[in-house]
Amino acid sequence: MGPPPTGDTSAIGYVVYKDYDPEVRPLLDEAGRPRLFHDYDEAAAECVGWNKPTAVSQSRYDELCREAAWQQNPTRKKTRRLKTVITPDDPVVFIRQVDQAVAERQRRTRPDRGYVYLVQALEIADRRFKIGRGKNPKKRLQGLQSGSPVRLVIALTIPTDHMGRLEKGLHARFAAQRLHGEWFRLSEADVAWCQEHAERWACEAAADDASANDTLASGAPMNDAPPD
Repeated sequence: MGPPPTGDTSAIGYVVYKDYDPEVRPLLDEAGRPRLFHDYDEAAAECVGWNKPTAVSQSRYDELCREAAWQQNPTRKKTRRLKTVITPDDPVVFIRQVDQAVAERQRRTRPDRGYVYLVQALEIADRRFKIGRGKNPKKRLQGLQSGSPVRLVIALTIPTDHMGRLEKGLHARFAAQRLHGEWFRLSEADVAWCQEHAERWACEAAADDASANDTLASGAPMNDAPPD
């Protein structure tokens, strides 16, 4: 069984450190947690070189679990400031919360640059338009045309740093005119409104998600009243 933990009567077992690791990390189990040995001899059999089993308390073991989770987190270089803020006892929860925080920060700060486009189906009397988004509207048009029985043309492209926000806002604004999917029945005035107002409203929505998006969807005027 080997000698019991010494020095710390609160020790719950042993961990084994890798003496060949420059960061001196403990051996991990299949779940990615530091491997906890309750038997000294079993722990000693895993030692390499000069290492010996190290007795750990519950609090020290929890700390090692958090450190192991941090080292295994691929976004740790981008979240160094968050490390001291989010430190739950469960390392799985820790990783999930850090990843969510990083994704939210990137979503708010990274430009969603590209185009929102209106593709019109010709040879149809009711003025059907697809409101979509993409980095390359011309390439997207080719894909749409290959599956369409009627000729399609790009009626309008709106360069924007808020592709997803702008597309979602236009879908909401013209929801009552939706035919199916991303296809809508739009008048000439609707297209003119998109050309004149849409990108400005998307920028205002980026500054104030809730109020600007609600206004965009409802069609209420901001500085300039949209066409009827």
